[in-house]
Amino acid sequence: MNLSQFPRNLQDVPFTFLGLPDPEGGLGEARVCVLPIPYESTTTYRGGTRSGPAAIVDASRYVETFDEEMLWDLADMPILTLPSVSPLLGAAEAMSERIRDVAREVVSRDRLLISLGGEHAITAPLVEAHSEKFGHLTVIHLDAHADLRESYEGSRMSHASVIKRVAEHTDVLSVGVRSISSEEMDWLRNQERVRVVFAHEIRKDQGLLERVLGELTGNVYLTIDADVLDPGVMPGVGTPEPGGLSYDQVVHVIKRLSVGCSIVGADLVELAPVPGNVVSEFTAARIVAKIVAYTKNPV
Repeated sequence: MNLSQFPRNLQDVPFTFLGLPDPEGGLGEARVCVLPIPYESTTTYRGGTRSGPAAIVDASRYVETFDEEMLWDLADMPILTLPSVSPLLGAAEAMSERIRDVAREVVSRDRLLISLGGEHAITAPLVEAHSEKFGHLTVIHLDAHADLRESYEGSRMSHASVIKRVAEHTDVLSVGVRSISSEEMDWLRNQERVRVVFAHEIRKDQGLLERVLGELTGNVYLTIDADVLDPGVMPGVGTPEPGGLSYDQVVHVIKRLSVGCSIVGADLVELAPVPGNVVSEFTAARIVAKIVAYTKNPV
C-alpha cells in the first residue's frame, strides 16, 4: 500500500484486505474475494486462531499493494473483503454447512475465493464447495502436521482430521509435514489418494519438491497451515514445529502452481497472533497477496 495515497491515520483506512476500498459493485464487480472465518473449536495446545483473520486483515493494510516481482499493483484488481462468517461453537456440522453456503455463493460467481482461518477444520467445507463448482481438483496441503487422524478427541471434524475428510472426496498432495502419528503413517502406506512430501525429504533432496510440483496439472485448491513455515519465520501458531519451510519456499510453491496449474481457491489457516509481535500476521498477509499476484499474472 502506498501510504501517501491514504490518510496518515490508518484508522481512516478501510478495514479490508490491503486496505483497499471494496468494489462499488460488490460481489458482482469483484475478481477476488477474501473471506475471514474466525472459527476455533477443536484447536489443541495453544489457542488464538479465532483472532487470526482479523490480525491478517489488519496487518495487510501496511503491505504495499505494488508487487515488486510481478511489477503490477494489486490495487488494480477488484478485491472484495467479505463479512466474517460468524462462528457456531460446539456445532461442527452446522458450522461446516454455513461455510459451504457462503463459499458456494462466491465460487458460483466465478470469483477467486481466499479464506482466512481460524482453525484448519474450515478447509473441508471450502474444498467441497470448490469441488461442486470445478469437479475434480487436487488439494495442495502445506502443513507441519499430516491431519490424517480418523478422529481426534471424539470429533471427526477436528483440525487434526481435516485432510482425512478432504481425502474422502479428492486427491491431496501434502508438503512440509514433519509431525505424524504411527496410526496416520500406517493409513498413509495403504492408500493412493494422499501423497506426503515430508520436510526432511525436501531438505535431503533439493530437487524433489520441484519434480513433484511439475507433475501437477489441472485445477488445484491450495490450503496453507501457517505452521508449515519454520517457527523462526512464523512464531504465531498453535503448535510450532521446528524444521519448517522458509517464506521463499512457500512462495515458490504458489508461484509454481500458478504456472502448471490453475489455482481455483485457497485458504490460509491456524494463525494465532502473538501479543506484541506482528511478524506472523504480516508474513501471512504477504503470502495471501502473493496468491493474488501470481494467480492474476502467472510467471
